[in-house]
Amino acid sequence: MIVFGMIHSYLVLWTGEILFYYGMAGMFLHPLRKLAPRVLFIVAAIGFAISMIWTQGARLSAISKYEQFAAAEKVAATGRPLTKTQNEDIKAWKEVVADRKPDAEKIKKEIEVHQGSYLGRVIHQAPDNAHEESWGVYRYFFDFFSMMLIGMALFRTGVLTLAQPSRVYWLMLLAGYSVGLIINHWETRTLIDSGFTVFAFLQTNVTRDIGRSGYLFLVAQFVRHRGPHGVLELYLPLHHLRGPLYRLRLRTLRKIRTASTLLRRLLHLALPVDRYPDLAAPLLVRSPLLGLALAHLPAEATLPPSRSWAG
Repeated sequence: MIVFGMIHSYLVLWTGEILFYYGMAGMFLHPLRKLAPRVLFIVAAIGFAISMIWTQGARLSAISKYEQFAAAEKVAATGRPLTKTQNEDIKAWKEVVADRKPDAEKIKKEIEVHQGSYLGRVIHQAPDNAHEESWGVYRYFFDFFSMMLIGMALFRTGVLTLAQPSRVYWLMLLAGYSVGLIINHWETRTLIDSGFTVFAFLQTNVTRDIGRSGYLFLVAQFVRHRGPHGVLELYLPLHHLRGPLYRLRLRTLRKIRTASTLLRRLLHLALPVDRYPDLAAPLLVRSPLLGLALAHLPAEATLPPSRSWAG
């Protein structure tokens, strides 16, 4: 993963390729693979706390620079001469803005580079890639390391293999979205009302990880109940609509069956049929068609035989 991440970032020009960070974290995760889920959750919580303290420390430092800048600007507006410290405060905030919001000249240069030769882009992005894959690893290590620890713990407890009761996924989904969507709405509203200023981004940079769990458990419910139609059939109170939904589901399965036949034949050599649904959850995130095909395999026994490969 580390090698692929470097190739993808330096040669395919995807700065900040996440697989590089996953590979780096994997070297530290392997010794922890046999820890109990509770211990994994505790270590992850400690890692998140370190990441949060680091992030909020940088955020508060930048906000402090803005406040000092604003105070110096008020003095300048009165026509009084600024002290050396006040001039430094103004300069410090302008450096923060320049780093987060490039000016027109820098944007123009970036466009010219991206419209130029491939080799020119590789050379131009190499320093950014080196920074991301050196300092970036230290800066954000506890973030992705902790998320992967949570993934390990959820796997060990049967959450990612869909072994838990349905109510567990719904409770997790509601908890993640009820908090995440409310805070994300506040963040979005704040950014729009401010005109997307740098200071507004600093104000709202406090809730990055809260809502992410909701998506995981939504996918788990999606796969657990065999796609959107399965979810609707299970929870829809209008029973007279279940017949059309079931027929729509069958038509969908027939279309998926042809695409998944070769996949099933390849996987059958190494994977028992009853394990296919466990693979669908992670695959659905990366490849919806592949995940849906695997998620629906057990249900295909109720379908009429498909055409043979020869005809």
